[in-house]
Amino acid sequence: MQFVEKALWIERFNIHYHLGLDGLSFWFVPLTAFITVIVVISSWASITERVNQYMGAFLILSGLMVGVFSALDGLLFYVFFEATLIPMYLIIGIWGGPNRIYAAFKFFLYTLLGSLLTLIAIIYLYNAAGGSFDILTWHKLPLGHLPQTLVFFAFLAAFAVKVPMFPVHTWLPDVHVEAPTGGSAVLAAIMLKLGAYGFLRFSMPIAPDAAREWAWLIITLSLIAVIYVGVVALVQKDMKKLVAYSSVAHMGFVTLGFFVFNDLGVSGGIAQMIAHGFVSGAMFLCIGVLYDRVHSRQIADYGGVVNVMPKFSRLCAAVLHGQLRPARHRRLRGRVDGHPRFREVQLLDWRAGRLGGDLGRGLLPVDVQARLPGRSDQRPCEVHAGHQWPRVPGAEHPGGCRAVHGAVSQALHRRDRPVGAAPAPARGPVQASLKTRLNREIPND
Repeated sequence: MQFVEKALWIERFNIHYHLGLDGLSFWFVPLTAFITVIVVISSWASITERVNQYMGAFLILSGLMVGVFSALDGLLFYVFFEATLIPMYLIIGIWGGPNRIYAAFKFFLYTLLGSLLTLIAIIYLYNAAGGSFDILTWHKLPLGHLPQTLVFFAFLAAFAVKVPMFPVHTWLPDVHVEAPTGGSAVLAAIMLKLGAYGFLRFSMPIAPDAAREWAWLIITLSLIAVIYVGVVALVQKDMKKLVAYSSVAHMGFVTLGFFVFNDLGVSGGIAQMIAHGFVSGAMFLCIGVLYDRVHSRQIADYGGVVNVMPKFSRLCAAVLHGQLRPARHRRLRGRVDGHPRFREVQLLDWRAGRLGGDLGRGLLPVDVQARLPGRSDQRPCEVHAGHQWPRVPGAEHPGGCRAVHGAVSQALHRRDRPVGAAPAPARGPVQASLKTRLNREIPND
C-alpha cells in the first residue's frame, strides 16, 4: 500500500479513518480527478442556475468517489459508497430534465436497497475478524462454505446494481436521459466503476470459493448484458439511451473478464474500465454540445452537423469509433509476450473486435454516416428515394459481418424522409436557425 493514512475514528467499535492506494485503486483516483475537472469546465456556460451549488455538489461527489477507491476500512468504505448517492441525487433532481424527480428517486432507491445486505455482510465480517473493520484482515479470514456464499450474494446485491448488471440495469437509461450533461458523464465514467471495483476488493478476495462456485451465474448474466442489451442499444433513437445501453454491454465485458479467474481476464477488465471511463465520458459531453445547440437528443435531428461543425464531427466520429469497438481498441490485454495462449487470445480478441465492431457499426450507415459525414450537396435529413446507403470503408473485404451490416441497420432503424416530405418541426430556436442556415447554404439537388 502507498500513501497510507490511518487515524482512529470511533474508538468504541475500532473504526479507523484508513486510506491507501495499491495497484488497483491507483488507476481510478486520477481518472476521477480528471473527469471532475473536465465536467466543471464543460458546465461553465451551460449551467446558469445555482451555479455554486452545482459545482459544490460535483466537488463533494469527487471527494466521496476518491474515498471509495482508497478506503481500507470496511465501514468507511460503506459510508463513502452510500454517500455518493446524495450529491448525484441532487444533481439529477435539481438540474435534470422534465422527468428528473422520477429518475432521481429511481436511482436512489435502486442503489440504496441493493446496499442494505452489504451492511449486514460488513457487520458479520467485523464479528468474524474479532472486532476489526480492516479490509486487508478480512481477506485472510478462513470462512466456511455457507458463510462465503451468503457474503458473496450480499455484496453481489449492491455491486450488481451499481455496475449495473442484467437484469437490474433498468434504472440507468432513465437516469442518463434526465441527468444533466455533467451528471451523465460522471455517472458513466466513474460511478459505474464503483461496483466493478467492489468485486475485486471485496467479493473475490473475501469469498474466493463462493466466487468460483457461482462464476457461471455472473458469466451468464454478463453474456446476456453483452448480447441482449447490445441489441437493445442498436434500436435506440435517443442518443443518450443508446450510450446508456451500450455502457451496460461494455461493463458486461468487465465482469466477464473478472470471473474467468485468470490474470489476463482481470487485467483486461481493468483496462476496459479505464478505457470506458474516458470514452463514455467524452461521448456524453459530445451529446451535451449537440443538445445545447439543437435542443434534441434524437439522432434523426442531427442531420448536416458536419457542414457547420466539421472539427466537432471528427471528434464525435473518433469517440464513436472507440465506443463501438471496445474489443479491438483494448487489445493491450492480449499483449502478454511469451504467454502459452498468446496466439489463441489474439485470435479470439480479433474475432471479438470484428464481430462487435461490425454489429455496432450496423447503425452507422443510417444514423451517423449518412448524417455527420454527408455529402456537401446533400440536404440534412433528406435523401433520394433510390439512394444507396454509404458503404463503410473496407466493407468489401471478406470476413465478419461486414456484408450484412447495412441490411441489419436498415431493418432496425427508421429511414430518412424522402425529398418533398414535410420537414420535422423544430424543437427550439437554435435548431430552427441551424436548419435554416443549412438549407440556405446547401443548394437543392
